[in-house]
Amino acid sequence: MRLIPGILLVTSMPFSLTAGAFEVSAFPESKAEAIIKKIISTVGLKPNFEVEQSDIYDASATVIDGKRVIYYNPAFFDNLNQVTGSEWTSVSILAHEIGHHLNGHTLSGGEVSPAIELEADEFSGFVLNKMGA
Repeated sequence: MRLIPGILLVTSMPFSLTAGAFEVSAFPESKAEAIIKKIISTVGLKPNFEVEQSDIYDASATVIDGKRVIYYNPAFFDNLNQVTGSEWTSVSILAHEIGHHLNGHTLSGGEVSPAIELEADEFSGFVLNKMGA
């Protein structure tokens, strides 16, 4: 998914919830990007970040040269989904990272505190609930 300031480019997304698991049909983009699209559409908030694949370990919300970005490792999320047998863990992690951007945490210069992490976790829990996890 590519986000251009003020514009979210969305394609048709065949999502389904089945047997308590979140499933995403095959996409030319990564499953992580499809999950991020579903999270944004579920919460109804305008994204204020871009999404980029990276070779980082898992996922991270950051600001690089004034641009808000969520970096993610597609292999990490593919492996995580295989190990857990579900995509809900991936939804939780990605929602947590989105929560950092939507709550303005990444604007504080990378400061990390238990309160900030808890707020991102709370957003993740909210998303999981809204999506029926």
